[in-house]
Amino acid sequence: MTLPSGQRSRLERAQQKPIFNVVGLPKSTIHRDLPNLAAPYRWTFIDGPPRVYDVARSAIMAADIVIIPVQPSPYDVWSAKEIVDLITEATVMKPNLGVWPIGALFEETIITPNKL
Repeated sequence: MTLPSGQRSRLERAQQKPIFNVVGLPKSTIHRDLPNLAAPYRWTFIDGPPRVYDVARSAIMAADIVIIPVQPSPYDVWSAKEIVDLITEATVMKPNLGVWPIGALFEETIITPNKL
């Protein structure tokens, strides 16, 4: 059976290896479990919860760089304080931990670490 070219290319794309893998690991042991999972990859991204204290702490301890997305509102800045406190705690064990708070005032204006 011959497929039309449009259907053939969609089928071929569906059969290709995914661009990246996604693993759900919302546990307080991410810092211990991640090295084995991440070993075959050059880069690993952790999207952690802002308010789940033990999981966020473990994700921070597993990270080399922490990016804190912050909208320029009093509530968002206030809620980011908990993460900043965890990062401060983590820098005792990881003094080279990089921290990048980022946010957007408008679509075209980005707040970088130098502007905070």
